[in-house]
Parts: sequence; structure tokens; C-alpha cells
Amino acid sequence: MNPRRPCFGCQTFDTDPRHELVDVPDSAMHMDCCAEQRGCAICAAQLERAKVHGGYDVEQPLTGELLRGALDGLPPAAVTHVPNDDPTDPYDLRTAVVEVL
Repeated sequence: MNPRRPCFGCQTFDTDPRHELVDVPDSAMHMDCCAEQRGCAICAAQLERAKVHGGYDVEQPLTGELLRGALDGLPPAAVTHVPNDDPTDPYDLRTAVVEVL
């Protein structure tokens, strides 16, 4: 079982999957919070891929163990961080490209 931990986007503690920037303390966010609040193209693409691949309605939120199971079943993908000049996006999350391998 995964440990309960905080989401620094919505301030809740649970075991749902997170996007954590390795070199940024206190950066772990639920994937949907990251997509909405950071504009993260990586999380948005992963959530959409998980819903489509898992046969879920793309308009409905997918969280918890359902999301974890859907993510585990995805084919591998590569992330390319496309540089941008936006000082509010130092990790190029908004312009990242996710390609299925």
C-alpha cells in the first residue's frame, strides 16, 4: 500500500498518484491538481491516456486506485521538455510533449 501524503495543490492527505518534481521540495501534487494548477502537459496527457486506455469517460475524474490501475496498464511513453521563456514555468511543464513509445 502506498503511504498517505499531502498534495500541495489541494492540501489533502491520501494515497493517490502524484507528480513530484524530484529537485523541488514540497512539490508533490495529485496529477489532476498538477494539470489544473501548474498547467502541466505531462499530467494532462497521462490522465487522458489513462482514461482512454482504461475505457473511462474522459469527462469524469479518475482518482485513487482506479487511476493507479489505469496508469499501471499504460504502454510506455517518453516525455520531452520543450523549453519556453515563461518565468512562471521553470520546469517547462506547460510545453512538455508526451509521446507513446
